[in-house]
Amino acid sequence: PGRFVGGRGYDAVRGVLVFYGGETSSFIGPNYFDDTWEWDGVNWTQVSTANTPGSLIQNSGLAEHAMAYDVIGQRTVIFGGDIWGGFVPAPAMTLEYDGTDWSQSTATVQPPRRSQAAMCTANSLGGVLMFGGTNFNNPPGPAGEITWNDLWLYESSTDTWTELTPTSGPMPLERAGASLLFDQNKGVYVMHGGYESTPTGLLTLSDTWEFDGTSWTDVTASYGAPTGPRLRFDTAEGPNGSHVLFGGTDAPFGTVFLNDTWVQGEGALAGVYGAGCAGSFGTPALAPTSLPVLGGSLDLDATNLDPAGGVAFLAIGFSNTTSALGALPFDLSVFGFAAGCELLTSGDLGSVLFPIPG
Repeated sequence: PGRFVGGRGYDAVRGVLVFYGGETSSFIGPNYFDDTWEWDGVNWTQVSTANTPGSLIQNSGLAEHAMAYDVIGQRTVIFGGDIWGGFVPAPAMTLEYDGTDWSQSTATVQPPRRSQAAMCTANSLGGVLMFGGTNFNNPPGPAGEITWNDLWLYESSTDTWTELTPTSGPMPLERAGASLLFDQNKGVYVMHGGYESTPTGLLTLSDTWEFDGTSWTDVTASYGAPTGPRLRFDTAEGPNGSHVLFGGTDAPFGTVFLNDTWVQGEGALAGVYGAGCAGSFGTPALAPTSLPVLGGSLDLDATNLDPAGGVAFLAIGFSNTTSALGALPFDLSVFGFAAGCELLTSGDLGSVLFPIPG
C-alpha cells in the first residue's frame, strides 16, 4: 500500500530488496505500517514474520527509521525512527531481520535515540554505518529539535555498536534526512544534503562529504551538488558504481516537491583493447583495477613484465586511431621490435614504471 518515510536495504546474499514500515500521514494521528516486503526485481511479496519491529518496540509501526543491510552478519538492520507523527523518537533499540523473522539486538551500547539518520551498508568496515539524525524535540534544542553529527558502526555479527571518532580534518554539520552511500569506485562513503537545526530555525543543506574510514573531507567543490538544498530525497547505488538521487523537498516543511534526477560518479569507463607482444615472461597485459572518477585515482595493473628489466615505459594517448607516426595501429617492427608488435595509442603522455615482482 502507498506510504512514505519507510525504510529499505538490499539483501545482497539472498538477492532481494527488503522494505519495512512507513506511514500515510504525519503530526496528528499518523497511520503507521508494520509490514515487511521483499522485491526480487520482478515482484513484491509480503513476508509474514512471528515478530515485527512494531511489536518489539510496542508501537503500531515505525517510520523515518535508519535501515541498511549488513553483508558480514547477513542481517537487515533498523535503528531509530519515530513512533508518534514526528514528535517522539523510537526507543534506542537495534532490530535485525534474517530473512525469516525480526529480533532485537542484545548490544549493551546503543546510540542515543533518534530518527531520520543516514545509514548504509559498510562492507569495508564490517557492518552498517550510521550518521546523524534528529532527537525530535526530546529534549528540545535551541530551535525545538536537536540534530546530530555523530558517526556509528554496527556489526550484527557481534551485536556491537562503536562510535567512530575521525582522526583528523573537519566534521560535517549536524543533520538529519541526509543520504549516505558507499562509492565502490573510490572506496569511500559519500553523504549529501539533509537539514540542520540552528538557533534561528531549520537549515536545509546541499553539501557533499566523503568518509574514508578515518576522516571526513568536504568534496562539494569537486563533486558539485544537485540544484538547491534538499532533504527527504531518495538515493541508491546505480550502474557502474554511480549514485542516483531523485526528488525531495526544499525545506523541512516545504511545499516545493522536486522531481529531478541526478547521477554522481557515472560516466568514464575503463576497458582493455589490443594485445601485447609476446616476450620471455609471456605476453604483457595492462588492465584497469578501478574506474576513472574525478577527484580519485585510476589504478592500472601491468603483468608479465620482466622483473629484472629495471624499468618499463607507459605511453598514454588521447586517440587509438591516429598518432604522430601515422594511423593506428602502427607496425613497430620498423624500429626493431619483434614482428607483430604494434603501437596502439597516440602517445601524448609518457611515464616510466618500475616493475614490482609479485
